[in-house]
Amino acid sequence: MSRSMPAFETILWNGKVLICMKRIIEAALQDRPCDLVLKNARIVNVFTDQILEGDIGICGGRIAGIGSMEGKEETDLQGRFVLPGFIDAHLHIESSMVTPQALSPVLLSHGVATAVCDPHEIANACGLPGIRFMLDSAGLSRMDYRFTLPSSVPSCDFEVNGAGTLSARDMEPLLAHPRVAGLAEVMRIPDVLSARPEMMEKLAVFQSAGLVIDGHAPALSGHHLQAYKAAGIENDHEAMTAEEAIERLQNGFTLFIREGSGARNLEPLLGGLLNAHMPLTRCCFCTDDKHIEDILQEGTIDWCLRKAVSLGCPPVEAVKMATLNPAVHYHLKNKGAIAPGYEADLVVVDDLKDFRIHAVYRTGQPVTEPAAGPAVTGQLEDTVHLPAFTARDLEQALRKDQVIGLVDHELYTLNLPASSLTADDLASCSYVCAMERYGKTGEYACGLLKGFNLKGGALAASYGHDSHNIIAAGDSFEDLALAIHKLEEIHGGYVLVREGRIAATLPLDIGGVMSREDAQTVADAALRMKKLARDMGVLEGVDPFATLSFLSLPVIPEIRITPQGLYDVKKRRFLDRD
Repeated sequence: MSRSMPAFETILWNGKVLICMKRIIEAALQDRPCDLVLKNARIVNVFTDQILEGDIGICGGRIAGIGSMEGKEETDLQGRFVLPGFIDAHLHIESSMVTPQALSPVLLSHGVATAVCDPHEIANACGLPGIRFMLDSAGLSRMDYRFTLPSSVPSCDFEVNGAGTLSARDMEPLLAHPRVAGLAEVMRIPDVLSARPEMMEKLAVFQSAGLVIDGHAPALSGHHLQAYKAAGIENDHEAMTAEEAIERLQNGFTLFIREGSGARNLEPLLGGLLNAHMPLTRCCFCTDDKHIEDILQEGTIDWCLRKAVSLGCPPVEAVKMATLNPAVHYHLKNKGAIAPGYEADLVVVDDLKDFRIHAVYRTGQPVTEPAAGPAVTGQLEDTVHLPAFTARDLEQALRKDQVIGLVDHELYTLNLPASSLTADDLASCSYVCAMERYGKTGEYACGLLKGFNLKGGALAASYGHDSHNIIAAGDSFEDLALAIHKLEEIHGGYVLVREGRIAATLPLDIGGVMSREDAQTVADAALRMKKLARDMGVLEGVDPFATLSFLSLPVIPEIRITPQGLYDVKKRRFLDRD
């Protein structure tokens, strides 16, 4: 049985399939007209790096042939370029803050026909019901969503989330789902390097099923990186420097070059690879965590293509990183190229520099709006249950001796002793608070944050990777408390307080991580809130949403804050437990 969900509507060898295959063969032989022919195209051939001139014949959602073709319907492209549909190699839908179905038309409008998605955000908040919600919503979308099942829920043993622990046994019933492509990013590096049985079981189950195993290896190098690869992990999207990128390629990883909202790694990674004359055949583009307002303003994989070409990458090589390379990596048969038998996922562009999109076809059909999404169950809606606390309680919990230092356009943070900073530096720091939100422990912690620069208020979120407890930052404990309390009232999302008053809210009441609204509505609300945050001092190098949401993820160096306290990622211990 194939896992590739062909456009024949079924994967069984029945009469319907045979009839459809017969029609395609007859169309390829020109014994019958194609359903659709795209005439006068310049076709990017990712197998030979050529630009071919001709027609593209489509039948039954597949490409029947290329050359001189005739169809029942014909569209003259007038010499425009045709590319395979783009594939985002690693995406967290939840970071867009909308559902798979709401995100689908947006991604398609930017040429993304397929996305490999990791639902570990909703899985941490809501467990298996959250994953099933994503699969159901994806099934009603025009997009071809594929999913990797979360490997690290929670991301650390001490993390308190809504779902508890997801084991290999929990996920095994989902392995046969046709949208499941692999095991999601293996974040629990110590579990791999120590061959912890629970992690070994997950790796073995997915390897035996022939599925891809995704990596997540920030700052890992040398023998530790090699041991991680030897465990069967196949890719990584956490390289920040060209040296890290080259080391991953040398060790046999497929390199995912990330360009998201909080982490923008394309320029240093691809620029370094080009300067070193490295082959790009094992490189793919991904967006990882990109907010809906940034997607609407910039694009996704099309944005990566423009940046890549501007850095001097040959256009066809860039196209291969957006199409063929991820298709090969994830065993997506009959995707990622324009050739007979391949799915007719096509992107028509005016040129190979700006990649301005003229039209998008998904299985040979122009993109259309999706149908209504699945109902949200109560199990996904009521997830914010906070402890009783006051502004004074937060102030008394403040840890003053260590500071979290932000790095522009990166998820990496600096572990700064307060004694190393000047009085002015310390005075410019924000307060940051992490609070458990599932009504399990009621824990919270407060620290100092350098580089956020929000003045005269506070920003609070229930979207805090990966456990999605509350994370908030500001310069007043009163405003912090007000913002956090408002989050409970709206069942999760983002809240901005300015000078003691609620200035803006963005409700995310599906698990506290996604909105039930359409993409444009969410984007407009996010942009308004971002503008207010900029007006309150947050600098251009810091994305207020993405930066805040990653401050509590205890698997990215150097220092994070969780409801249990400040956590040294390199030493893997809490600072107040030295």
